[in-house]
Amino acid sequence: MALNTYIFISIICVIVFALSKKKAHEFELLLIILLIEFLFLTYFAIISTNYSYIKISTKAQDYVTYQIFEIVLLPMLVLLTISYTSFLKSAFAKCLLGLTLVGVLCSIEYSLLRLIIIEYKGWHFFYSITAYSLIFILIQTAKHWFRKILINEGMIKHDSS
Repeated sequence: MALNTYIFISIICVIVFALSKKKAHEFELLLIILLIEFLFLTYFAIISTNYSYIKISTKAQDYVTYQIFEIVLLPMLVLLTISYTSFLKSAFAKCLLGLTLVGVLCSIEYSLLRLIIIEYKGWHFFYSITAYSLIFILIQTAKHWFRKILINEGMIKHDSS
């Protein structure tokens, strides 16, 4: 049942992203997608494979559910959030949306924990909150720097966002 739910939510996220209006340049979106996948896959590889802080269930269905969370759902939620922050002008609203994203990601991870798909081994929930926040800030910073490069190269027009 959990597998079906995570697949359904992932499909909805992909459809919403595909149909939503995007203010960011295609190169920005490509950089964000690559950066999100690189950072999150590296993060999860370090905490689950290298250091074994998180133990993944050995059942095939649970493992596939976790991989859908790691490879599809989590990056799509981050991508949607970063895409929608382009429409916001206020730094407070952008921070609030980022905090909401961190809360959603942590609640999804907590649901994986409660469904016994993952198990913490020397890991605390606060570490996940900190990691998701730092990765979101890093991606936003890289997006801002890359946008400046695109403006300097004349690929996009300067705007106030």
